Order: sequence, then structure tokens, then C-alpha cells
Amino acid sequence: MQRKPIYSSARTTTVEASLVSIFTRKPFCLESPELQELSSKLTPEIVETVLKSFRNWRLAQVFFNWASKQEGYSHSCYTYNALAAVLSNARQIAPLRELADSILISQCLWTPGAFGYFLRCLGSQGLIKEANDLFDQVKISGLCILNCYSYNCLLEVMSNSGDVGLLEYRLNEMRSLGCPIDKHSLTPALQCYCSARMFDKALMVFNELNEMGCVDQHVLAILLVSYSKCGEVDTAFELIEWAERNLKISLNEKTLCVLIHGFVRENRVDKALELYYKMKRLGFLADISVYDVLIRGLCKNREIGKALMLYMHMKESGISPDVRIISQLLSCISDERDMVQLLEDCWINLDMAKRMLLYNSVLKGLVNGGYVDKAYHLLKATMGSGLNVSSQVDKILLIKEKPDTTCFQTVIDGFVQS
Repeated sequence: MQRKPIYSSARTTTVEASLVSIFTRKPFCLESPELQELSSKLTPEIVETVLKSFRNWRLAQVFFNWASKQEGYSHSCYTYNALAAVLSNARQIAPLRELADSILISQCLWTPGAFGYFLRCLGSQGLIKEANDLFDQVKISGLCILNCYSYNCLLEVMSNSGDVGLLEYRLNEMRSLGCPIDKHSLTPALQCYCSARMFDKALMVFNELNEMGCVDQHVLAILLVSYSKCGEVDTAFELIEWAERNLKISLNEKTLCVLIHGFVRENRVDKALELYYKMKRLGFLADISVYDVLIRGLCKNREIGKALMLYMHMKESGISPDVRIISQLLSCISDERDMVQLLEDCWINLDMAKRMLLYNSVLKGLVNGGYVDKAYHLLKATMGSGLNVSSQVDKILLIKEKPDTTCFQTVIDGFVQS
């Protein structure tokens, strides 16, 4: 069914503008003479345009329901999709479910493309069962002549559910109908098997895609991110290197960032750091979140030298370190020169609360390094006890406010543990 172009006449534009004006007016009356007059001029094209104009999903729903009751007017699949998009973007699950239920009642005819779009709207809000049921009902009723594209859209909706049985049923149905099982069918299957953690089957699909020459950055990322989420870091890293070597595929910036965070969560900072250097070689600039997660991971593993090196890389790339990163580093180092460098980078521009946070991090660094007496000396000096200021760190940390209880607790814990 060929879609008609939206009218562009001045008359149509006036009708659209009038409808938007009336429905956004507060208060408005559905029985007003003005609306009654406009109702006779409704077309699916006008209704679609008006629906797309609303920023409020409730107004869009009220207008859609009002239009459906007007004599001589019937919704098209495109007006349904316009409202579905509004409801989906607003994450309105119950109204979206009601809209799906109304399709069979309306007896509106659908093109395969439009129906696929509606299925995706349902899937985006997790309405997998509703999408699957509607698919069968539309097929039985003859409201849409379903084709391979329709099936692929349904597979895409199912892909994140992990419902392998349902997905395999639809794939077999496609084969029996003579639909080609191609990249658009197998990519959702790969995602579904990964969501179900059925990696043996996922690898079979991946290999099938590879034989077709259909493995790209997106397909590769599906399998890699799934391995990472399941803690299979070594397997994921081997796959990255295999793809680089055999397929000449390098990961994009987004996937690299996701994997770096995932690897650190699995306490594999070593592999996360290797990915960071891959990013640099590919010309990608890591953002502050990547530096933050790597530095935290390295500090946790007591790899202070590597953490400080990353800190220098961050500064060289023009990224200003935030208080959290500097605090993390300060809590792990005890070398006075490193402390001074870190503090001088940010001390002047901080308010008192953030200075206190860094101050406590210095105390933690000294305590963790076995310098409890030095931490005690610094605490006393900051309190204005009359002790001589003997180091650069002490001079920088002469703050006007008295230390808070956290600072005292840090030093007390240090004495207890020693």
C-alpha cells in the first residue's frame, strides 16, 4: 500500500494549527462548536501531523481518541504509529498496551513497514508478549500481509527477552514460509542467545554470520559485551584480537568504553588498561569516566605508578581531573612529592568542603603507607596546635576550618591498626 504524502496546502496547515491551538488551550471543551467544525476536515495526514506536534502524551492520547469518534473519519496505520511513538518516548506502558488492543477493533489496514514500526514501539517498552500476540492476531485477521521484514521486526523485539523458545519458533516459521534467514534475522537471534547466556548457540549464530560476511562492529559488540557481563573477560579479549587479526574489525569508541567499565567491574584492570591503549592507538580520546574507573581500579590493586601515569595522560589530553579522582590517588600514595603535585593541581580552586575531602584523602594515604605518626602530625598542625610546619604538604593543607570527625577517625583507625 503506497503511502499518500502529507498535504501541504494552506488550508491543511490552518486546520492543523487550529487543532493544536484548541487542544493545548486551558481549559478546552471537546464539544465546542469550533472543534465540531474542524472535525469534518479531518484526514489521517492531518491527524498524524497534529499528534507529532504534541509534547504532552496525555494531550496526544485525548486528541487521538477524539478523532477516532468523529463521523466519516478513520485512523490509518500512520496515525497509530504517531501516537505509539509519543507513548513509547514517554514510557507510557499501559496506554501503549491499550493502543495495541484497539488495533483489531478498529480494523485498520497496515503495511508491513508500518506494522514493524509499531512492534518496535511495543518492544522498546518491554511489551514482548503483547507484540507477539498482536503479530498472530493481525496475521489471522488479514489486517496486514506479513512479510520477511515483519518477522525480522518481531525477532528484534524478542532479542533482549532471552526467550529462546519463542525466538526459535518464529525462526522455524520463517523458514517454512520461505523467508531468507539473513543478517537481519540472525543478529536478533545472537542477541537473544546472549541474553539467555547460551553462548554455545550464540557462537553458532556468530559463525553463521561470519560465513555470510555479515560480522560488523555491531554484531561483534553484542557478543563481546555479553561475555564481559558474564565475567568471561579473557574470552572477550581473545575475540577482540581475533576480529582485529582475521576480520580487520576494530571496535568503536562506545563499545571500548563499555568494555573498559565492564572489565574493571570484574577486577580485570589489566585487560581494561590494554583496551585503553587500544583506544589511544585508534585515535579515540578517553573521557573522564574512563580515567576515573581505571584509576580507581588501579588504586584498589595498589598499582599506584600506573594510576599516576594515567593521571598524567589525562592532564596531557586536556581533561581537568575532578576531586574524586584526586582523592582516590591521595588516599593511596604516601610520597610527599606526588601529594604536593596533586594538591597544587586543584587546591586553590576548591571550596572548603572539597578541600576537607582531599585533606582526609591525604591522611588516608599517609596511614595506608604506614606513616601514622606523620598523619597525626599533619592533623595537629591543621588544628593550629603550635607545631612547626615542616613540609610542603603541611603548607598547602593549612586550612582555616577545623578538621571534621572523619579526619580524626582516619588517624585513630591508623593507630589502632598499627
